[in-house]
Amino acid sequence: MHSPLRRSNRSLLARVATLAPASLALIAAAGAAGCSGAATGEAGEASQSTSQAIVPAPPVTPWAILLCKFTDHPEEPHPASYYADMFTESGEGQGGLFDYWRDQSYGQMTLRGSQVFGWKQTTLALADVPQNNVNRWMPIKACLEAHSTDISVTPFTNRLAIMNAYTDWGQVWGMAVLPPEVTVAGAAHEMGHDYSIEHANDDTLRLFGGGPGEYGDQWDVMGAGWGFAGLRWWSPPGTNAMNKRLLGWIPPARVYNWGSSTTAGVWRAEEVTLTSLSQPAASGYMTAYVKTDSGVAYSIELRTLDGWDRGLHFPAVLIHREGVTTVNMNDNGHDGGWTPGEVFHDPSANIDITIRSLDAAARTATVVIGLNHLGSSGGGGGGSTRCRGKVCSTM
Repeated sequence: MHSPLRRSNRSLLARVATLAPASLALIAAAGAAGCSGAATGEAGEASQSTSQAIVPAPPVTPWAILLCKFTDHPEEPHPASYYADMFTESGEGQGGLFDYWRDQSYGQMTLRGSQVFGWKQTTLALADVPQNNVNRWMPIKACLEAHSTDISVTPFTNRLAIMNAYTDWGQVWGMAVLPPEVTVAGAAHEMGHDYSIEHANDDTLRLFGGGPGEYGDQWDVMGAGWGFAGLRWWSPPGTNAMNKRLLGWIPPARVYNWGSSTTAGVWRAEEVTLTSLSQPAASGYMTAYVKTDSGVAYSIELRTLDGWDRGLHFPAVLIHREGVTTVNMNDNGHDGGWTPGEVFHDPSANIDITIRSLDAAARTATVVIGLNHLGSSGGGGGGSTRCRGKVCSTM
């Protein structure tokens, strides 16, 4: 959940200029980078461009968590220690954000050094905040100004505000505002945007609060992810292999690269065994990257019901079309989870991806990636198959 951030630096500076001088350092690092959201009316369907704005994440990303009160709400819903356990190393082992991002990055990124700054009175009344995401900037600005006199943000690469009463929440201008009862799932989603991760969509027209298909990938923290009740908070699933690969968390040696360039008209199929994304200590490939001659790219991954993915509904292979955002290929009607015997069939990109086997106990799956051997109608050299759109089942 967040509002549009694709604005010019001039627009950002115009808003920053309304801050008191002591507040400027607090927002300087927020920048204008971000993502589109429900307020834009943009469709969830991603471009087929394979460009992606994600860059490798730094190894240490300390967060400043600012707690703020509206003038017409004096309550302090939780002590600062509650949020410290949720966001910082003081809650290590309790299933908070410190644990989540450590595990998602496979130990390559830490929130160590993050700090929660206690409740401060703002000059803003909740009654004066219109309840729509265009005005998320109002509580963020008020919170920054309330904390500006006693906080240096120099040690912090990221920051967010938590208000003491519910208002529309999400990201705007590179910073998030969150409600007092935010869960690990909700906070992880907004923090993901700070790491340049966009919404996780699917290729249906289902509505989850954004444009058609937006948030539709239920296997991902950046979508309408299937979660679970953690030790203290509602917890999200992980994020997809493309995001982890581009953030530098999956080593190149663990990526199987398939390139389709070959002799014209010759079908080439390659079989690859994938290990579950939640099992980084296991050997083998963690993802397959498929770059077709048409320029369309797909990533393939296995998700199993363990770790942060234990709330998923069933183990499955996921196929994402890569672009500015990822799109979970959901043509099979199984919420985007592909199982043995199914074939993802994209004649326009001249590619087939066959799910040959999935061993949930061993947490491995075998897929066959090949140039379109099924033909545009589903017949041809692939054996006996049945196709519907981009989905084929072996018979």
